[in-house]
Amino acid sequence: MAEALGVTASAVGVIGFAGQLAQSAAFCYNFFKDARDAPQDVEKLLAELRDVTTLLQGVAAIYSPRDSPDANLEQALRQCQQAIKAIEAALRTVRISGSLTKGRRWWRQIKAALKRPGLAKHLESLGRSKATLVQACMNNSR
Repeated sequence: MAEALGVTASAVGVIGFAGQLAQSAAFCYNFFKDARDAPQDVEKLLAELRDVTTLLQGVAAIYSPRDSPDANLEQALRQCQQAIKAIEAALRTVRISGSLTKGRRWWRQIKAALKRPGLAKHLESLGRSKATLVQACMNNSR
């Protein structure tokens, strides 16, 4: 009886270890995939930020101070601009150019993969700010 219990405990331990090993392998795979895709992701994000910046400039021109926009609209515009600046600052440190050596390029890709959670936080902030901006524009157009 005790021997069967020992065998069962050993099997559970091996299964637990195999599960941890599988999780570690999945994490490593996803991390290196993120690092490999980093140059394209950074360039896409920069292009999107340029588009959003152009859009914000258009909104600011439409609702200029002479039209006395409400405080919510001005605050939403400021929040969007702050979120964009934070994202651009984070991307500046990981931007990968063709002039870098292979080792430096790989290191930048690793840094980009490590900064992904921080960038996601800034992107969520920008999304919330854009939603606030849309609401403020709708309220201001009434």
